[in-house]
Amino acid sequence: MSHHPVSESSPYKPTAVSQNPVYKKGKMKKNRDLFAEDIGSVPQIPVADFLAHFMPPLKLDKEDLQTVFKKLCTKWRPYGGVSSDTIVEKETRSKAWQTAFAPYDKKHGVWSDYACEPKDRPGEEKVVYEDLDDICEQVVACCKEVKVDLKQTTRLISNGKKTLRGSKSNPAPPDALHLLLDERGNVALEVYDCVCNSEFKKTSTRELDLDNSKKTIWDMHHVMRTDPRRRFTTGMSFSNTKVRLWHYNREVIVVSEPWDLNQDSLLLIEVYARLSFATMTELGYDPTVVMLPLASRGAKKSADDKVDPQFRIRVRDSYYITVKTRADYGPEDGCGRCTRIFSVYKEGGDPSKTLIIKDCWIEASRDTEFDILREIRTDILAFDWQACCQPVPSRKEDLQPDKPIDLRYELTKEQRAAYFIPIIDGVKVMVDDRQDDTQHVIARGYQFADKRDMFPLVDLEPLPVDDTEGKGHTRHISTWHGTIGAEAQLTQPEELAGRFFRPIVPRAHHRLVMEEGTTLSAIEDAKTAFEIAADAAYALFVLHCVRWLHRDISAENIYKMADGKGVLADLEYSKRATDERTRSFRTGTPDFIAIEVAMQRYLRGQPDPDDGKPIDCVFGTDHDITKSEAVVWRFRDLHDLESIWWLCLWLLFRHTTDLPTSSPYDLIHHSEECASIFPGTLAVPPQRLAVLEKRSALDKSLDALPPAWKDAMQAELQFVRWLLYDAYKPESVGKVLDQGFWWRVQRVCQAGQAIEGRLRRISRAQIEQLKEKAQAAKAAPVVAKGHGTGSQLDAQEDSSSGDIDMVDASHAVQPLQLQAETVAKSNKRKLRDSGDADDDFVLGLNPHGQTAGQSTKRRKAGPSGSKKTTKRGAKRR
Repeated sequence: MSHHPVSESSPYKPTAVSQNPVYKKGKMKKNRDLFAEDIGSVPQIPVADFLAHFMPPLKLDKEDLQTVFKKLCTKWRPYGGVSSDTIVEKETRSKAWQTAFAPYDKKHGVWSDYACEPKDRPGEEKVVYEDLDDICEQVVACCKEVKVDLKQTTRLISNGKKTLRGSKSNPAPPDALHLLLDERGNVALEVYDCVCNSEFKKTSTRELDLDNSKKTIWDMHHVMRTDPRRRFTTGMSFSNTKVRLWHYNREVIVVSEPWDLNQDSLLLIEVYARLSFATMTELGYDPTVVMLPLASRGAKKSADDKVDPQFRIRVRDSYYITVKTRADYGPEDGCGRCTRIFSVYKEGGDPSKTLIIKDCWIEASRDTEFDILREIRTDILAFDWQACCQPVPSRKEDLQPDKPIDLRYELTKEQRAAYFIPIIDGVKVMVDDRQDDTQHVIARGYQFADKRDMFPLVDLEPLPVDDTEGKGHTRHISTWHGTIGAEAQLTQPEELAGRFFRPIVPRAHHRLVMEEGTTLSAIEDAKTAFEIAADAAYALFVLHCVRWLHRDISAENIYKMADGKGVLADLEYSKRATDERTRSFRTGTPDFIAIEVAMQRYLRGQPDPDDGKPIDCVFGTDHDITKSEAVVWRFRDLHDLESIWWLCLWLLFRHTTDLPTSSPYDLIHHSEECASIFPGTLAVPPQRLAVLEKRSALDKSLDALPPAWKDAMQAELQFVRWLLYDAYKPESVGKVLDQGFWWRVQRVCQAGQAIEGRLRRISRAQIEQLKEKAQAAKAAPVVAKGHGTGSQLDAQEDSSSGDIDMVDASHAVQPLQLQAETVAKSNKRKLRDSGDADDDFVLGLNPHGQTAGQSTKRRKAGPSGSKKTTKRGAKRR
């Protein structure tokens, strides 16, 4: 596939706030602000449109609503939370305020409880707005008098300061919320039962309104990230008597224009009637997922219960019971795919025989992962592997041009197809006999116009206005207007435009069932981890041979199955290499994404001077190709291969060894190098770019590793680094990759299999603890206890996480010791005995201009340009 420059970052690209290191620290208020800043602005639509498309259907007609209104103007009714004592209090207030003794005072055109507006009433917001509970109860009572067959399903409850129970914490609960009623008419203060949250401000200023909007969105976000049953949720924000309605689904957040609590009394009646009599599906619940009662599992419910609830999930005509949630970080980003992964067992089957259910929301125009895998499998079985590939040749004369080298040439087609995750079933979720999606089903066909009003959630620098009175007034942006497709004409800054000033597309709800495996990130044995990585690299070779691209290689997308084989998973972003369609956002996981893809700029690769050629790496689109070739950039095979290379580096830098040592090694330096190369964000730090650009930068980073690891991996990592960067040169545009490229990438994974011991995860908290103890030790030196125990601090193993537990401050200033020489000799012996047929020549991949089949003696000095070679290696060559 041709290699073309990357286009500038699309204004439609959705960001991911969960990638922000500050967000990862979990401070609620800061996270709430970051989430609002990430959103920027939300579409604002007329109230009538909001009611018609984003609220539950109304169970009464307009004439019925007028009758309800008339009833509300007559008297208070004892119903629900409105007791006889409450009615006595209402009478006392009506006399004091000289209002009608009824919920609504028709003469003055106000709700009796809000004849004195909230801004003029003493007390906290949650106390002042408690009267809304009574108004809602009266609306329900009158509705049931008008239409006796109505069934109440929710109740409005003022919350005070009580925290909602749930598997995730939110220390700032909503001011009030509509909760589901159980069969006995009771409510439980749980996030799983919240169908509409409310936030209150007694006075209205720009600052307070922004704070109220942020809280409302965060409340809805908490519901959507916590409860896997939720397709959408609703919110309300009150500023004095001004009200806004909010809706949050898996594609967009939308807000209504403001309306007045008193003046638009019929509107409040309609909103409460819609919420009070809606079915669970109309309130945003997925009818194919049912939460099992805690009591059925012998669990005791408590206010601080954060145990994951169990769910019963339907896929076609089969039902599965969740055992645990394996991943739910997708919903943290808000709208988008919102992928969740569960371990499950089939209902009525053996609970020990677990499977995986993957639940996500994909663009409705995309193929499902289930369909994509079936197409890939069909292509693999139809491909002529014997004719189109070649085995690893033993002599240069046997090398066949234009045929990729197949390291596992002897496999059958079926065996090759087995390198991809086995998917048992896949469906698009049905709701009320329709395929669920965010536009046609949830929004009942609503289409956002290209020309739209946007409501900002962030306040930039105040804008000055005419100050004729010398009072220093400023004005703030309340709403702004723009047209999709004319972004260049916007006067609003990019951060204000935010995530939803783009085409709002329908998302379909997709669910699939797969065999269960262990993710590569969870494997602790070093040799096994690199064996699984090698299997994934071979799966990528198979994928590329049949002209498919993966586009999202990561340690979470590679699994070790029960038979010990590694498989490639998460194929939802995969597409054919010949697919001309482009997408409006980058694909990939930050730690593993190719640099060119992350930067969305053309990476103009030039030889490293340490490889014997001058280098002047330039970023931009001023590349030396013809105008006809300058088309919009597309993902290509090279980017997948680079991701495998980053994956191998990630395994090395994200972990340390558990083996003893006698050579210097600093765990803190190791962790700092890891943080500089793998920041966990799409932003490319200079060190990460340098590691790909420069031999010296990669060498310097590898110096931070346990010496035995460096010895095992350095040569192969440097060689593939050179291949990758060389392939980004302008003269490589339009050329296919060398036939041995995939084979060399697999060689990197094979080299890692020589590493002994376990991969011990390095945690941030432990490194901080280590630094503190090092500082304390410098201030008051102590004699080190022990020697060569395999950890800088006599590490004690945490069996639950595999992380290093720093426990002994007396070792804080001692270098971490590794038995480098012993392990290095073992590594070289394993490589020597592995029987690889390529030891005697390089298949057209030598960076020093050698042809296929020439001696590797110079190549071993390699792309690094280093002249170092072991005596054992020199003797062999």
